[in-house]
Amino acid sequence: MQWRTGAGWLPFVTRLDSIIYDTRLNLSMPRGLDRSVVILDIDEKSLGEIGHWPWNRALMAELVAKLFERYGVEVLGFDVVWAERDTSSGIDTLDALAQKDFRQVAGFQEIYKTLRPGSLRLAPPPEHRDNWRRDYEEMAEAMFYGERPRFDEILRVVGEFEQRFNRTAAA
Repeated sequence: MQWRTGAGWLPFVTRLDSIIYDTRLNLSMPRGLDRSVVILDIDEKSLGEIGHWPWNRALMAELVAKLFERYGVEVLGFDVVWAERDTSSGIDTLDALAQKDFRQVAGFQEIYKTLRPGSLRLAPPPEHRDNWRRDYEEMAEAMFYGERPRFDEILRVVGEFEQRFNRTAAA
C-alpha cells in the first residue's frame, strides 16, 4: 500500500505499514507445515504418462472425483488455463449425428438444441410461469427471512444471467 498526502508520497509511512503488516503475519501464522493445505502439481512425469496439457475434461473430472471421494478434499481450486478446445465431451459426435443420420429425427433435434453452448435455460418457459409464480408464493414465506424478492425480479435476474452465460459459452 502506498501512503500519499497532498504533498506527495510518504515513503516512511508506507515502509512502516509494511513492517507492521509483516510483523502481524509472522506473529499470527501457524508454525510449521500446515498439512491441511496441499498443492497438486502436474509434473513432467505425469505429462509423459498421460499426455500433453491440457488433459481432456473427462480425465480432469475423474481426478476431481478421486480427490473428493478417496482423499477427502473439502475445497479445490484450479490455477490453470484450458486454452484448447475440448473434444472429449462427445459434442463433435452429436454435431455429426445432427447434421447427417438424425437430421430428420425431430426428438433428437429438439434435445440437441438444448445441448449446444449458448443454450442454457434456467427460467421457466412462459406457459409455465403462472404455475411457478403460484408455487413460489406458497413457499416463499418458508424460504426467506425478512424481505423476499419478487418473483418477477427473480425472473429478471435469472434471464440476465442466462444471457451473460450463453454469450460467454457460445464465444
